[in-house]
Amino acid sequence: MYVVLLVLLFKICVNAQLIPNSVTSVKTYQMSPQVMFLKWDRPNSQYILTHYDIQFSDIQNGYVDTEDYLCSVDGNETQVRLPPLPAYQSYRIYIYSIFTAIASKATIVDIALKGVGNYLPSKPDFVYEVDKSKGAVRVIWTPVSDLPGDCFYVHYKKTSDSDYINTNIICDKFDVVIDNLVGNEVYLFFIVASYGNAKTESNIKEINT
Repeated sequence: MYVVLLVLLFKICVNAQLIPNSVTSVKTYQMSPQVMFLKWDRPNSQYILTHYDIQFSDIQNGYVDTEDYLCSVDGNETQVRLPPLPAYQSYRIYIYSIFTAIASKATIVDIALKGVGNYLPSKPDFVYEVDKSKGAVRVIWTPVSDLPGDCFYVHYKKTSDSDYINTNIICDKFDVVIDNLVGNEVYLFFIVASYGNAKTESNIKEINT
């Protein structure tokens, strides 16, 4: 009986070592009284990543409640706007990396949703991807500090043009594709982060199409 128990404990320890780690370098920025933004670095694993599952627990008076499902995120993404949660509360967030063959251990981060009132968004930043075959540029808003706003839009123009064109305001995702651009041209792009009527512009970037 004692030998069997030792074998079972050994198998449990080995299996625990085989479970991959999840995401790293998690950053959290509050966007509104009920919404938190998360960004992270992808897990380093030999397994094929499919998506992330995010769960949460209420924290009240030092007591951590049971885990509940919050949302799923595509494995190609490294940031998410969490679904709204009741304001003025603290939560424990669990980020699981889901691979084709196994689920990771959870990366855990605690957050507190505070009242933010009206605020001027922090200066935004963005990255971009150019598809020369389609004359398109994908612009991805990447919040880099707390109170980044909760919506954004893009201004762009050819360097030879006098007026900028702007996209519609976007509040449900972090990216937008601007197509029908002229090939082999230099365009100027910047984004505007907004919260209510308050707006903050990013730096201008030159993009070759």
